[in-house]
Amino acid sequence: MTEPAILAIQSLLARIKAHSDPEADRIDLPTGQERPLPDFPFDAVDEVVLNAFAHRDWSLTTAVVVDQSPQTLRVHSPGGLPLGVRADRLLRTPSTPRNPVLMQALHRLGLVEETSRGFDRMWVSMLTAGRPVPDIDTDDFHVDVTFTATGTDSHFVRALAVLVPLFAEGVVRNVNTLLVLRHLLGATTLTSATAGHLLQAGPAECQEILDWLVSVDLLEQNPGSSTWVLADRCRKALGSAQVAVPLHQDVENWILDAIKHAPVTNRQVVAATGAAPKTVTDMLRHLSVTGAIEKDPDGPQRGPTVRWRAR
Repeated sequence: MTEPAILAIQSLLARIKAHSDPEADRIDLPTGQERPLPDFPFDAVDEVVLNAFAHRDWSLTTAVVVDQSPQTLRVHSPGGLPLGVRADRLLRTPSTPRNPVLMQALHRLGLVEETSRGFDRMWVSMLTAGRPVPDIDTDDFHVDVTFTATGTDSHFVRALAVLVPLFAEGVVRNVNTLLVLRHLLGATTLTSATAGHLLQAGPAECQEILDWLVSVDLLEQNPGSSTWVLADRCRKALGSAQVAVPLHQDVENWILDAIKHAPVTNRQVVAATGAAPKTVTDMLRHLSVTGAIEKDPDGPQRGPTVRWRAR
């Protein structure tokens, strides 16, 4: 595409849209409605294309390149991340334009928000459409952002349809909320370490976010520990809508009762409780961290056959 950058942006967005499917998937919501899901949400596409132009290194002669298939959309931008921006802190780093004058021009044209963090918008768009978060590959010479349209998380989309009406505007459609919710819809608990990794936040900022989620009654902190679970209000709403939620207390109680008599393995807990293997793994890890159980030193130390006993 050889047009001036402003025209090329619009042409590229139009071409991606023409080759995209706005109804790649359809799911039935608990509300009785049916929701179509696009392969690549347009807000995410819009943001990744604008970022590629606004933040690329214009001293390099290589082009912005887009690879699109029915399953993936990859946008290659010449040049690494702007100075001071880390790949593992994209959701926390304030906007740092490599090309301030170009950024101001795009802002005046209404194409970008001058102070926005575009990665937040990408994450929110992908998650609410039941898609994986963007994959970021970067070095000193390029930034590649890849969206994936496979593996629709219809369970998460159905849960959002139930939870959004329970909260004030913007609470659930916040990147921090979405990341925490997606984790807790597949795991029994959220530890502070896991939260820090998911939210790309240091300990102090992570604690502030978790405290906020508790204050809006979306999370509850387990007494005496640095672990959190879905608030009872959320669990009841999801249960009433027949959206499955991990049974954290039932699984935990079964494990604590069983180890009074003999060590247990992950497989034994799964077979006895019917919980998902990941749910059991997370619970065993949580009980180990809090000092309730330990690995049997006379047995395997890795894998599903590890034996857990009372400490």
